[in-house]
Amino acid sequence: MTNGVLVCDCEPSGTNPAALTTCDVLTGQCSCKDRVIARNCSECISGYWGLTADNALGCNECACNPQGTKGNTNMCDKTDGSCECKVNVAGDLCEQCKPNTFNFDPNNPEGCTECECDPGASVSETCELVGGQCTCRSAQLNGRECNTPVTGYYVPKLDFAVFEPETAANGNNIVLRPGDGDLGATVSGRGLVTLSPANQVTMDFTFSLPFTGLVDVVVRFEKTTADKIVYMLGKLTYTGTTGYQCQGQTVAAGQEWSLLSTDERDSVRDTYY
Repeated sequence: MTNGVLVCDCEPSGTNPAALTTCDVLTGQCSCKDRVIARNCSECISGYWGLTADNALGCNECACNPQGTKGNTNMCDKTDGSCECKVNVAGDLCEQCKPNTFNFDPNNPEGCTECECDPGASVSETCELVGGQCTCRSAQLNGRECNTPVTGYYVPKLDFAVFEPETAANGNNIVLRPGDGDLGATVSGRGLVTLSPANQVTMDFTFSLPFTGLVDVVVRFEKTTADKIVYMLGKLTYTGTTGYQCQGQTVAAGQEWSLLSTDERDSVRDTYY
């Protein structure tokens, strides 16, 4: 302030060159270029960016794709021109779907729809950009998400044969916890058995499979503290009287497999022929 008045201080990049040193005597408003605002002409108007002195209009028009931006508008950052895309839209101009999404749609608040390919039945999480068809692992699987078997096939439960240790625990240290079959249940049967070096359970069971192929044996358990390590010891015996071939492996009559593992997760898993 000089003698009770203020200097106009017009921004050279945004002010008309012919009026660079003058402003309104009452408001101090400088004479801005067509695409510039603010009292001293220092800011691009909405929808424009990159204020420069050599631009006769002051700023560049945003180049965002309104179909992919939040609010479906051609608005960008006034400094660098970057666009604000919808959650499932990508690209400098918000012009394409993000990976693992499909169907670019201006009426979709998220821009694109997630593929949601079945993790077990599809090759990957990626689907076709139009229609969203996932790539199924086999010709026996159908549906956009590969989650439906074709006619003549079915999807068996992952637990083909379930054996509960509480049935072999003779009533010792059984913790009842209802939930078998309930959504979000943490047990597969009527509860669980608390095990320790002093309380161990031996399970003897026999079962038959109506097919030949790889079989996963999964032992599920629950740790009481995060730092505990679980030791698993088990044995499987093939009781057939004749041998067989499975995926190039010879299995002899009476062959045994050992399950021995130290694991810090919530399951121990081995694969057998």
